Amino acid sequence: IVGATAVGKTQYSLDIATQNGYSILSADSMQVYREMDIGTAKVSPHDRKRVPHFLIDIINPDQPWTLRHFMDASKMLLKPNHKIMVVGGTGLYIRALIEGFELPESGANPEIRETLKQRVASEGLLSLYQELCLKDPASAVVINPADAFRIIRALEIIEKTGQKAMSYK
Repeated sequence: IVGATAVGKTQYSLDIATQNGYSILSADSMQVYREMDIGTAKVSPHDRKRVPHFLIDIINPDQPWTLRHFMDASKMLLKPNHKIMVVGGTGLYIRALIEGFELPESGANPEIRETLKQRVASEGLLSLYQELCLKDPASAVVINPADAFRIIRALEIIEKTGQKAMSYK
């Protein structure tokens, strides 16, 4: 179940989960963070007791959470014998699951990241996005041209590993 915040995903998913014995896997990039309740439309603690939810309130706001983290956690939960439905509004997460993105193993590289941030300041974000389009068109298609964080991260992965940031199974 996918859609923007406040379109009714939560109630709809709770109804289906309750009727069919499902658990819910949150595909929301902000609901993973503890203490970030305003603006994230998290399901209530009462409803979380009623229907098991995964990937909500699992890390502190100062800890990193990436598409890689989401995919690794999802692979552990989405097994044939588990009755889990995916609910959320982070399009990249949903697309990665549906299209079977394969992500290279790559931790952060502060030096590369800082160099790319400096390039954004001097050349503009569009320049880096155009570079991403040339080096990794598949990633460029799913990354918004205004999303500096994801553009920089994709180029960081490419520079560090020599691999595209995202590929398909």
